[in-house]
Amino acid sequence: MQLVVTKRQKGILSFLVFLILLILILNVVSTWIYRRGLVELKVQGNIRLELYFNYLHGILGKYESLPELLAIDNNLLYTLLNPQDANRVEALNKYLETINRVSDTLDTYLMNNDGLTIAASNWKEKLSFIGNNFSYRPYFQEAMRGKLGRYFAIGTTSSKRGYYFAYPVKKDEDILGVVAIKIDIDSIEQKWADRDESFLVSDPDGVVFITTNPEWRYKTFQPLPPTVLKNIEENRRYPDTPLTPLAESIVPYENDIQIITIDGGKVKEKGG
Repeated sequence: MQLVVTKRQKGILSFLVFLILLILILNVVSTWIYRRGLVELKVQGNIRLELYFNYLHGILGKYESLPELLAIDNNLLYTLLNPQDANRVEALNKYLETINRVSDTLDTYLMNNDGLTIAASNWKEKLSFIGNNFSYRPYFQEAMRGKLGRYFAIGTTSSKRGYYFAYPVKKDEDILGVVAIKIDIDSIEQKWADRDESFLVSDPDGVVFITTNPEWRYKTFQPLPPTVLKNIEENRRYPDTPLTPLAESIVPYENDIQIITIDGGKVKEKGG
């Protein structure tokens, strides 16, 4: 039996072969363009990331040493040694109020070694820290171990978010209390809010706490494990905040790149 291929059939076959080759070529080209675009986006993103990091590091570095400087002030030490001296406490409140105003921090306050606040810059306000116990906060616990405490959280008294630094107040080698400051985070966001780009900063648990997109704030990249959620709840880091996932999906790509899908759109995250 002899198979006869007509001229018309040959033309269709040639066209199909050409079409298949064209699709393959377009696929290779589009993949190459896509990969090149991601690499360029990664390079540009790293440059912007370095700018964000340097700015944030500069802001935090500006305040990092302030608690340590306050901790060696005898006014704080004497008040911790004489917490029932109303005149001394009142004088320290006014002193901390002045320090807070000059340094442009949100709050400055002194706690005893049980975490009870005995003096604060906001002593005249309705929601003063005085009388509140912050022993559950990690920055206090870290300072009580003799180290610089640092933490980001929403204030349980003020409901304002901020970055905290804390340092132990000592008499010889004994830690009598902790002095803490709270830094405004809103100004950091506002610095970049007018730029035609989005950025976010997450805490160690993967919760977004600084971002140019308000809808992303307090969201997570992925659902958090129960142990992490329990720890956040115990520290009261984000009170009355649901911490819902931000990303619809996170797909590892290549060269330390992840593709994160948010609300139907894609953003790139540098892995690591």
